[in-house]
Amino acid sequence: MRNIFALLIFVFMPRPALIFIFGESMALLIPDLVCKTVYEIPIKYFTDKGIRLLLLDIDNTLVTYDDEYPTEENKKWFKLVADNGIDIVFISNNKEDRVKKYAEKTGYCYYAGASKPRIKYYREAMRKRKLEPNQCAAVGDQIFTDVLAAHFAGCPAVFVYPIKDKQSVFFKLKRKLEIPFLALYLHRNKK
Repeated sequence: MRNIFALLIFVFMPRPALIFIFGESMALLIPDLVCKTVYEIPIKYFTDKGIRLLLLDIDNTLVTYDDEYPTEENKKWFKLVADNGIDIVFISNNKEDRVKKYAEKTGYCYYAGASKPRIKYYREAMRKRKLEPNQCAAVGDQIFTDVLAAHFAGCPAVFVYPIKDKQSVFFKLKRKLEIPFLALYLHRNKK
């Protein structure tokens, strides 16, 4: 009960209070770029930064939880990414059988059961390709897993809005908790 109360306070707390409480560590939860979908991420964003590896989440980032295999739109986007000299690795918190089914249809490497925001598999993917964190970027639909893991690993974090959210109380609450950090991103990137 105490945890729920603490989460509710966090959700409704004004942004200046959040910054005062969390200070610099709060920056770890603010994405470097926010796009509606992966298809709206400008490839130039990656090429201008010298990105050579994308660490991609699957569920709700590329396909819904119900889609077992890559869509044609996914495949076209993967080709665009590859044509620009950028490799792809899937890093998912989902189970091996689900992630393997999806990844095998693409030919790209994958890590399942990643327990993000742990960065073990981010580091392993970088190490295998002899890349530094600034040569990699992570893309995902969750602030507290994908964005946080990217920043822990030292990579730029691209947040995309979820394709189709689960309707459980946990996911609804988690999405509410993400709002202040998305608002801070928007405030930071006003033109």
